[in-house]
Amino acid sequence: MSLNIVDDHLFTPEEVAFLEARNRYREIELNRQAFGPGGAREHEVRQEDDAEDDVLELDRDIYEYVVGLTLKQTQAAVRKLGIQPTGSEHELKTLLAQCLQGNRDANPDS
Repeated sequence: MSLNIVDDHLFTPEEVAFLEARNRYREIELNRQAFGPGGAREHEVRQEDDAEDDVLELDRDIYEYVVGLTLKQTQAAVRKLGIQPTGSEHELKTLLAQCLQGNRDANPDS
């Protein structure tokens, strides 16, 4: 099962359960700190516009591959794509996932 979770509101019980099932407790805690009672963004209203949300859609196998990489493995994979691996681990994994998904989408028969 996949679920599109955007961190722009206090997570719903369904979103929390989804994240807990994947051991993503830190994301839940940060979300509660930001949007829960007394949180810095508790009263923030999300701006709706016509632009698409900044959501990365990945095939499950690409997601699982990238998530399973260590920082050194991620850096090596990014280098293989001809890109200098600078940035946080999260930024590098996002970049790698975008490249892999983009390559797959551009060449569906390969």
